Amino acid sequence: MRPPIDRLDATIQDAAAAPTLAEVRQRVLGGCVDVMLGHRETMVLLLRDASVHGDETPEVMSRVAGITSRAVELLAGPDPDWRGRVRAAQAFAAATDPVGHLPDVPDDELREELLLGASAILSP
Repeated sequence: MRPPIDRLDATIQDAAAAPTLAEVRQRVLGGCVDVMLGHRETMVLLLRDASVHGDETPEVMSRVAGITSRAVELLAGPDPDWRGRVRAAQAFAAATDPVGHLPDVPDDELREELLLGASAILSP
């Protein structure tokens, strides 16, 4: 379980260093989708079946929650109002949640559609 979580964490850290909000959003969404698609089966287990963690469950879930919170914070941008935070959370969910629900869709096609949908949510 650790390698994809480590990659998600690294993706978020990389995104935080981007010079513009547009680049931050691209790195957060694109990077997280790429990690999740690259580890589809593991991510489905991680996010949908907590029993696979054993004794590490609280630590793993806390780490994933922290990564998700940081991703949403970055997507919302500086000084967002509550509506901006809602859209950021919706965009992150739109980009990542469907990965486990659509195992029959090819990675490249799914990636494109996930990013289109998430970007539409973030557009004013």
